[in-house]
Amino acid sequence: LYIDKKAAQIAENRIAAEGFTGSVELTIEDLKSTKNVFLVQDLLPVDSIAFMVAISNLGKTFAYVDLICRMIHEMTWLGKATKQVKILLVLGEGKAGFYERLEAWFKFHNLNMDIIPEYFSFIDGANLFNDQSLAKMSEVANRDDCGLIILDTWSATSGVADENAGALNSTALNRAMTIKPGATLLFVHHPTKNSEKSERPELRGSSALKGRADLVMTMYADSSFNPSTGEKEDFIALSTEVAHGGKLSLIHI
Repeated sequence: LYIDKKAAQIAENRIAAEGFTGSVELTIEDLKSTKNVFLVQDLLPVDSIAFMVAISNLGKTFAYVDLICRMIHEMTWLGKATKQVKILLVLGEGKAGFYERLEAWFKFHNLNMDIIPEYFSFIDGANLFNDQSLAKMSEVANRDDCGLIILDTWSATSGVADENAGALNSTALNRAMTIKPGATLLFVHHPTKNSEKSERPELRGSSALKGRADLVMTMYADSSFNPSTGEKEDFIALSTEVAHGGKLSLIHI
């Protein structure tokens, strides 16, 4: 039994190490050059891993559609400046109706949809553990020089059979980072069953996901918010606060 458990641990560690490209010595100038550059001001760094977490049908697709459409027009998003980049959208689920969401955004803002092919690229379906799928994502992302890659959702695109398996989740992230080195990865994901209807939706699956993430944005129905203007609406909150299941790995001086 001991030998079997030890072998399983060694195998898991080796799986987790797959995709690691090796240790590199750094100078102080190297560290200085890695100061955060943002796609979204003080929120979403370049060359980072991010998750957007919410229960189904709450509006997370609309949230990131609003984000990316504002990015290509260099409009602010939730009061934060954005950087214009090209974007690859990997739709593992939710393909039906996606165009209508884009159409609704452009119609609401009275903007021309002809800009979409210039800045958006699309892939239908993915599996990070499938070499052909990974190669296709890499081909499109590099061909179109995409600075942001969105995979919707983690469960539909990662290829991870056991979401609680730390080594498999870590390997999936390692493989995702090879799609286009230097690009920012944003994964759409779901919360745990126990937390999905709370104001602290916790990212589902292995702790390796949240541990590796630079940013976790959670969405939840905010029943406690009372606007000073007196509206009586069903508000949705978007948070990076630990108290709401989020994470923001940034230092502000």
